[in-house]
Amino acid sequence: MVYLSLVVPAGEAAFFREMANLTRHAAGSALADARGKPPRLGALTANELRLAERWATRSGLKLRLTRPGLRLSEVLARNIAHEIAVARWPLGANLGTEPQLMQRYGVSRGVLREAIRLLESQSIAAMRRGASGGLIVTEPTVDSAAYPAGVFLESRRFDGEQMLKTRRALELHILGRCFERFDEAARQTLTQCLIFESSLDESASGLDLQTFHMTLAKLAGDPSLELFLDILLRKARFESRYYRARKSERIDIVKGVVQIHAAIARGMISGNREKAVRALDDWVEIAAQWLI
Repeated sequence: MVYLSLVVPAGEAAFFREMANLTRHAAGSALADARGKPPRLGALTANELRLAERWATRSGLKLRLTRPGLRLSEVLARNIAHEIAVARWPLGANLGTEPQLMQRYGVSRGVLREAIRLLESQSIAAMRRGASGGLIVTEPTVDSAAYPAGVFLESRRFDGEQMLKTRRALELHILGRCFERFDEAARQTLTQCLIFESSLDESASGLDLQTFHMTLAKLAGDPSLELFLDILLRKARFESRYYRARKSERIDIVKGVVQIHAAIARGMISGNREKAVRALDDWVEIAAQWLI
């Protein structure tokens, strides 16, 4: 048996660990199928189903409650999230203490705490302790949405070639939106991003090399584009061979990427869309060498 080690930035450890877990899970499932023993997936009990239906009727939650493997805590978490969304996301609102929530939803402490853990992991709400404590509505981050989406894509075998095609189409659209909104503030933001990139060397992380792309997504002014690109960037970091490259290779990659980003920026600053698009295509060619 051969063991391989991979050095990744600390901030990316959770994502890479989840990818590895998915791979092990897929291998385990394949082995179980080969032995004729597929994993058992339970469902809500009759009492749990009645309780979940009561929540859904009150809140308007749309969820297939008979789905195999669905847990009551998951239904409760989704129901609370739906209630928050219907209330137009009142940041900082206190939804109630643990005893109050247990009574409101008719669940045990264990079910409630598991639901709260799910809400906290998605940055929807968090339990605050103390005299003024309770379940507090928080603000979701791009990270809380992009991370599980990246895991989903990995489970569907979304490979590097597919990702590059999708990214090119998405980033072309982002580029077009940026040209429509480009102003002096955007020029200054791009300039600062290029100054940051000029300091990068072979120690740069994959996230460092993606800062320029996320900057363009923010300048596009559409949070959905920012989210979609972030999902693909996470997958790119997982697929990338950059982390395993030799020092000399990493230096060449960093230099090439920084030069192309500068070319895209010059096209934008000069108002030359054709030049910016050509530079983006040059980036796709370089990315293909260390992603596919």
